[in-house]
Amino acid sequence: MKEPPFEVLLKERKRQGFTQAQLCQGIISQSMLCQIETGRVMPSKKTLDRLCERLGMDAGKLWDAWAHHSSAAELEERLWSNACRKDASGILDLLNRHGCDHDPEDLSYRFYRALALALEGQLEAAETALCAAWRSDNVPARAFVVDAWTREEIYLRCKRHTAAEVWADRAKLRLTQIYAGDSDHAQEYLSSNE
Repeated sequence: MKEPPFEVLLKERKRQGFTQAQLCQGIISQSMLCQIETGRVMPSKKTLDRLCERLGMDAGKLWDAWAHHSSAAELEERLWSNACRKDASGILDLLNRHGCDHDPEDLSYRFYRALALALEGQLEAAETALCAAWRSDNVPARAFVVDAWTREEIYLRCKRHTAAEVWADRAKLRLTQIYAGDSDHAQEYLSSNE
């Protein structure tokens, strides 16, 4: 299942012509269904079973997809945290432990590998990893920041400080754009990289 499970649920509800109020009636509140359909909340197994029963869907497959999606989101947060700290060994450890390089759909993880390689001084390997990562059709917003950090690190190690400053500024700009509505979050990441 390529689509996130919450989108599958939303599309099926709309395909069948249910409103949120109709689908969730007697199961959960409409605001809770809205949070589930936008991926902000993972439903309980019982709730998902009841919603899927009403829609005539296989709850087991959707539950498995939700569990996979949840663990992938947790991994992404841990990789992001290590990237913000410029912790190469932390990034590589997570990538190796989770076998990220072996899943062709997880090309975005190559951005993290590229940053770790650059931090370790393996500049050619880092550039190769970046090229491979950009072949992905679905590049997440954070990847632009990780890409900029990787390029900054490559240029610093090549003693091209002006180019490194340009890429550092691009990373800050992207962070500001990502966390536009959350200035505390943006400031936390910006200050951790100064």
